[in-house]
Amino acid sequence: MAMTRSQEIADALRLSLQRGVLTCGERLVELTLSQEYQVSQNTIRDALHILERDGWVKKFPRRGVYVLRFTTVEATEVYALWRTVGGLALGWAIDHWQDTDREHLHDILSRAERYLNAHDAFGASHMIHTLHTLIARYAQAQRTLTILTRLQNQALLMENYRMQCQGFSLDEWDTRIERLLDVLYEVDQQDKLRAIQYYERAIQYESELIMPYLD
Repeated sequence: MAMTRSQEIADALRLSLQRGVLTCGERLVELTLSQEYQVSQNTIRDALHILERDGWVKKFPRRGVYVLRFTTVEATEVYALWRTVGGLALGWAIDHWQDTDREHLHDILSRAERYLNAHDAFGASHMIHTLHTLIARYAQAQRTLTILTRLQNQALLMENYRMQCQGFSLDEWDTRIERLLDVLYEVDQQDKLRAIQYYERAIQYESELIMPYLD
């Protein structure tokens, strides 16, 4: 089925959000976007609704639509939920996936390492986000996927914000990838419980990196 124009625009804006071009707290003005994409404001409104559904933006009455920004309390909630629901999803994914699925996850982390070697933090971040997204999909639980999509998108917004504040830190990125490699190692060893524990710890580490940069 062909995508509607609003879906195409939502995809374009989502890419800008994923790459950190649009950042936390930035306003998305319907009129400006309608002129940029040469469509009606209703089409833009539909596109922004898609982004709001997926946890990227929020519409405020009489103020407009803004890319989400987070307080420390809000971020703590996002990561606590992600850690809990993500652990469940990984357990279910382990029950369902095939050897090719595990190989795909290993390949994604290898690509993340190549981005790091090129000092491309946003490329590495996109690969790690893709890995988390695939774990959610492999769980084969639609409600869980919907919840995790929002949480992971919001975590990516915070990660992009952190990178803009801090810049590139190879040691931190190496640690993030090592922790995810530990998860896949336990999956390969068919130790489901340890894999879940390591995955929860990996998410916890990401939250610890974010907190110093939030209000």
